[in-house]
Amino acid sequence: MASDFQPIARLDCPGGEFIADARPWGENEAGGSRAELRYRYRGVVLAAIRYEAYYKNLEPWLRQGSPRIYNLGLNLDTSGASKTSGYDQGDTLYLPPSAFSQAEVEGLFDCLHRHQAALRDSFERTEITSSTLLGLMKTRTGTGRNGVARLVHADAPITALYGSGWLLIVVERGGRVLVHANLTANNPTESAVWGEVMPGKPPVLRARRELRFDGQMHDGALLLNEPETSTGRRLRNDFRVEWQ
Repeated sequence: MASDFQPIARLDCPGGEFIADARPWGENEAGGSRAELRYRYRGVVLAAIRYEAYYKNLEPWLRQGSPRIYNLGLNLDTSGASKTSGYDQGDTLYLPPSAFSQAEVEGLFDCLHRHQAALRDSFERTEITSSTLLGLMKTRTGTGRNGVARLVHADAPITALYGSGWLLIVVERGGRVLVHANLTANNPTESAVWGEVMPGKPPVLRARRELRFDGQMHDGALLLNEPETSTGRRLRNDFRVEWQ
């Protein structure tokens, strides 16, 4: 994975500097890659979740605790139906109350809203590049975003998210780890507790080796290969596993 973040947008807001940047990962020989985005405000890295990428499956976490939500006007597909073109994509950014007051969050909202057109242009035009094969080939990818979707004045309820298809592994702020279906809204929602994350270096995942989900038993060891959705890291590389 490339180590250097490349600039997307920088705003000198009245309350401080807002910066969006990205670095590539998953480079391939066809010249493509994916991008890990990072957002900072006044030097604080903000947690980011792209809720609309998962239909409506993560919506309960967005509303958890009834936080103050500031929508920035993107044309988001919130239907939970199969993906169609013509909608905007953007991350929801979390500003923790321990670091930002309500007035400071509202100040950032006003700044982003005021510069919305410039942000859209930056997110849509920026290319994230990297070199592979000893520098002989360059990969390029877009940001996959049209701007920032929302600001939320709260701690992010999800600290990690893994999965590449119909199944998600959700790590909650309190440490609980769920296996959750990632299907369109016309399908029944299914979720099962898989385990719990405990502090450590690396963190410890205490999980069930066998898990009943979707009407059948699953081998927990296979779930360790699921990739983190924004960086591609495997779950097994982020935790030390203790089977229960």
